[in-house]
Amino acid sequence: MAGYGAAMVFVEGLKRAGRQLTREGFVPALESLRGFETGFIFPITFTKDDHQGMKGGKIFKVLPGGKMEFLEHDLSPYWQ
Repeated sequence: MAGYGAAMVFVEGLKRAGRQLTREGFVPALESLRGFETGFIFPITFTKDDHQGMKGGKIFKVLPGGKMEFLEHDLSPYWQ
């Protein structure tokens, strides 16, 4: 799920960079993401000075039938 969410962020950056894709256009396009929601990972925000993007995380368990159960442990304090 994390990989799928990361791919969605990458694709959004590509869309914002436009048809003439260059590194000089792609990096600022990613840096324009503010609270970008994927539904799979925490909201992503990049800035010119902070490329970490996500500062939180939660652990979940997939139960029989595909239902997900989020566990109480929040990883956010470890990523600050």
